[in-house]
Amino acid sequence: TLLATLQLALLKGVRVQIVIPRKNNLRLVHWASLHALHWLVSEGAELYLSPPPFDHSKVMTVDQHWVMLGSGNWDARSLRLNFEFDLECYGEELAEQIDDALDERIALSQRLDQAGFRQMAPWRRVRNALAHMMEPYL
Repeated sequence: TLLATLQLALLKGVRVQIVIPRKNNLRLVHWASLHALHWLVSEGAELYLSPPPFDHSKVMTVDQHWVMLGSGNWDARSLRLNFEFDLECYGEELAEQIDDALDERIALSQRLDQAGFRQMAPWRRVRNALAHMMEPYL
């Protein structure tokens, strides 16, 4: 549902920037994420791989007004089974602070675009697809 919602936003012309760790603490999760995010990148999303240190926080802003902060992973297992906590906030000042922090993180990150996915070794694409099949259990 979340990926479909982001796809709809992209179809409406919304700029979608996604920042994930370059190196995740769980390899299978990272590989599965790359497989799923490839589809969003092909639809126009910008994907950035953030350098260490590993950052497990979840942050999202919309229209410089709405902010979501928390620990909840955007996967079926986390949303249904884990006791994750997310906070929804409204306000331009907080959204601006979060956007500035995200812009700083993006400036340090490596962008993974369509060409980067195409250059990925075939065995890595297969590995990522197999990991994605296990996503409900990760």
